Amino acid sequence: YDVMPGWNLFGSYLFGATQAQPSATSAFNNVSDMTSDSFAVTATKDEVIGHDRLSFSVGQPTRVRSGIASGLTQQVDRQTGTIGVAEFEQSLVPTGRTIQFQGAYQKELSDKINLNFALKYETQPYQQKDADADASGLVKLMYKM
Repeated sequence: YDVMPGWNLFGSYLFGATQAQPSATSAFNNVSDMTSDSFAVTATKDEVIGHDRLSFSVGQPTRVRSGIASGLTQQVDRQTGTIGVAEFEQSLVPTGRTIQFQGAYQKELSDKINLNFALKYETQPYQQKDADADASGLVKLMYKM
């Protein structure tokens, strides 16, 4: 979508539903229907200085929204050595929500040389609520032979 002269906006939202069928030899005896989603919004501007592109994006990688797995697990009494079986139920929904913010700049320095910069900031990596935010960067110089 052209939002302003030279600026383009792209967006996507994906939703999925899965019916899992545990195998007869699986520790899981039941997995509920699962749903997941992801989204991304990106804005780009061409020709900021000439033969270049600037972009910004925000998004959420695929994240399970609902789902529960249940099954059986073995327990060993350390004092007697007796082995027992216990039922368990585990939510498949992660504790956190990863949101990624990215900025990038590409510049054609000549017919054969391109320069790229990128920065990324991510909240709750791996969708773990207690995970520290993560930042990374990239500089790439490409020479076409």
